[in-house]
Amino acid sequence: MKCDLMDSNVTHLFEEFNNKNIRYCSFKSNEHLIEGILGNTDLDILIDINEYENAVIILRKYHFTQVEPIGVGSYPNVVNWYGMDYQAGKLIHIHLHFELMTGKSLVKDYCLPWKDFFLDNIIIDENAAVKCVNPTLEYILLFTRIFIKRNTKPSKVYFAEDTKKEIDYLYNKIEYKELNKWVKIFFPECDAERITKILYNKSNCDEAQFIWLYNSVKKTLVSSQRFSEKSALIRSFLNRTIRKITREINSAANTTLPLKKRFIDSGLSVAFVGIDGSGKSTISKYISKWLGSEFDIKVYYAGAGDGKKDKLSTFLLTMYGKYGHKMKNDSHIGVPVGGYIADKEKSKPSIKRKIKGIGSSIAYNRILASNIRHLKEANALTAKGLVCLMDRYPQNSVPFVHDGAKVKKYDTGRGILHFYSEKERKYLESIKQTPFDLVIKLHVSGETSYKRKPLESLESLKYKEMTLDNVIYDAKEMVVIDAEADLEEVLLAVKRVIWDRLSMK
Repeated sequence: MKCDLMDSNVTHLFEEFNNKNIRYCSFKSNEHLIEGILGNTDLDILIDINEYENAVIILRKYHFTQVEPIGVGSYPNVVNWYGMDYQAGKLIHIHLHFELMTGKSLVKDYCLPWKDFFLDNIIIDENAAVKCVNPTLEYILLFTRIFIKRNTKPSKVYFAEDTKKEIDYLYNKIEYKELNKWVKIFFPECDAERITKILYNKSNCDEAQFIWLYNSVKKTLVSSQRFSEKSALIRSFLNRTIRKITREINSAANTTLPLKKRFIDSGLSVAFVGIDGSGKSTISKYISKWLGSEFDIKVYYAGAGDGKKDKLSTFLLTMYGKYGHKMKNDSHIGVPVGGYIADKEKSKPSIKRKIKGIGSSIAYNRILASNIRHLKEANALTAKGLVCLMDRYPQNSVPFVHDGAKVKKYDTGRGILHFYSEKERKYLESIKQTPFDLVIKLHVSGETSYKRKPLESLESLKYKEMTLDNVIYDAKEMVVIDAEADLEEVLLAVKRVIWDRLSMK
């Protein structure tokens, strides 16, 4: 889905910045300014710290919220705000800088003393209506960043391909006289004429000139260093190593060690429910990828079907299906909502039914106990700023279907089956103690479900559609989304609902 730039909420955000005379500018990578507004790259905005409170009011008005890394990747004088393009469903990342912070990877070891010059010398981008720093200042900053981000002293002239493109983009916007003027201001103790000539004749720069320019820049900015060169190199290496190890541990052990960014107020717990073919697993995966690209998240599966379960539960349910004449999907039809199965079956279970009832009861209770632990864990994690997603959600209002009570069907009112049924009931009742923030019900008709997944009878699917309307989920909020539309439209609707809740935190 394409975004109309002029009707983007991000464009409106900057329009209001301009109208309210917020003192700011996009200070680097303005070649990619439109891409940043469209959510394809980050936006780096320098802002007067005295304007920050007014800026926050506007940011929140346009559904932006503050999200920060913990430990590695956290820098002084830089805050991270995220919004969403409500037309295209893309995340918008704005780095708000109170100072010109730059330097080596995951360190930002320099705080450049040029902030006020940048804020006082701006142009308005004609396509995006965003205040951008004067291209000449951005050009000088680009070379400065190239030098101070290096891990070693250069031995030859070398620029990465994307850097070459950015140099060429800015070079076409500068003039020699103005370049010389700013070089004198930024590097007063150096040979300004020589620096200007090297920068202006960048295509003819030889190795000796390049190395001399590197040394001049580093020498001039030594007082702007937050750490010594050696310390910055060590910190950068350690931070990159810590991040790599953390990523591996989280992947291997399914832990939630801080890796990306977390919402500073609180995160959000979201569950997806619906009948077969509604897209709950598909939507859950898409949302996981969407949010997980930027933020720390945790994903759970709460069903007893094809999702991940413990080995004993998987074995018992496999045996139940293989040797216990797996219960037909439409066997619940005719059972009144909230009622039990026929008294005859309750009072006189066959030996075979009792055996498979015990096996499946153990499995279902183990799965449910795991789900309850996940609910508790999710509540603790969202308090720490994570987003937790759950495919399916246990409920205690409608039995037998929609992840409601399953063991109840075997309850004879006494003995071990009754014990397991009561245990299940207590588990389901405990959901009220740790409810999710949001349950998204993806609604499709029984007919649509049958077309998408004709694995059971149409009558059974219509029954599930009807009973789903009667389910009361123990969650703080439930939102119904029409999932009959194309996946792209449904996904966008889900993103809007989730981001609305995240940005209101």
